[in-house]
Amino acid sequence: MKRSHERHPDTTGVLLQRTILAALALAAVLVELTLLSWFAAEQLSAWSLLLAHAAVVALLSGFTWLSLRLSWDLRFASLLLLSTSTTGPVGGAGTILSLLLVSCLSRFSRPFSEWYDGLFPEVRVGFAERVLNDIVTSGTDRRVGTPTPFLDVLTYGSVEEKRTVISLVSKNFRPLFSTTLLKALRDPSQSVRVQAATAMATIERQFHEKALQLAQEVEREPTPPADWLELGRFYEEYSSTGLLDRSREVHALRDARRAYQRYLEECPDDLRARTELGGILVRTGEFEEALSHFLDSVRADPDDIESRLGLMDCLYELGRFEDLREMSRSAACLPEKQGSAASHRGPVSLWAGSDKNSAAVGGSGGASL
Repeated sequence: MKRSHERHPDTTGVLLQRTILAALALAAVLVELTLLSWFAAEQLSAWSLLLAHAAVVALLSGFTWLSLRLSWDLRFASLLLLSTSTTGPVGGAGTILSLLLVSCLSRFSRPFSEWYDGLFPEVRVGFAERVLNDIVTSGTDRRVGTPTPFLDVLTYGSVEEKRTVISLVSKNFRPLFSTTLLKALRDPSQSVRVQAATAMATIERQFHEKALQLAQEVEREPTPPADWLELGRFYEEYSSTGLLDRSREVHALRDARRAYQRYLEECPDDLRARTELGGILVRTGEFEEALSHFLDSVRADPDDIESRLGLMDCLYELGRFEDLREMSRSAACLPEKQGSAASHRGPVSLWAGSDKNSAAVGGSGGASL
């Protein structure tokens, strides 16, 4: 985005307001100094000084009220009233100095709205830029779980390139991109850190607003079961963003669990939802309950590799290695097209090996399924 460094001159109305306020502040300073000089020369009693000061404060209060009625800027009028009422001529002098500084600096500073928009610049996308975006957003290193080109740009790119990456991540956020934002928070450039923090706050606000919307929908009577399923999947996705600390992640998982349970009360035959609930329970450490859900799914659909893998995770965490070995042997016999990921073939084949190899890995013994 092309940035403008042009000056932003004050309008006639703002100049008039500040001129009147500066004249009033100067008058207040002169009156307060005169009163103090008379008091020092014993030409004015303490009570008379206080009454005269109260009169000055009353006049400033009237000006502040008039500014409110005229929809003028109340910041400096309030500053003059409060500072003069508490510090006398020092307050008026400080207000005059503040007016001079703001009038000078505002001619060269960027408005807040322009600064905020600059955090997420609009990128003009031509043919070359589209090709570059396709390369960046498609290049993924599955071993680290984040787009490798994004990390490379944050490590070796310029500040402008880093800000462009953060803008792309913010507008097209997926949990895969959380590592990118967390790395940007540790960048040496302050502008990159601020933009990354703003992007994370924006993403969390969007999730929060969506959660409120879905929660309001499920409060309707009668509530369609699909609304509970949508709410549960939303909370599960929110917990997987990688931007939450452990306590907030567990809280989101518990909300997802409640929503899934409400859905399964209405649709107990939805094996996919039951498997997803089992995965949530595994993440919260409730392996016994997760085991029952995975067992139900496997019994209903023996060829479902996702349910079998979840069941194997529970068996491992519960120390039931003999059952894990038997389950691995049956999972290894499934057709290749049923496998959810090639990376699971190695562990499944290992546990499905000979008794000697399996005992070396996990030992033996355990209750039967």
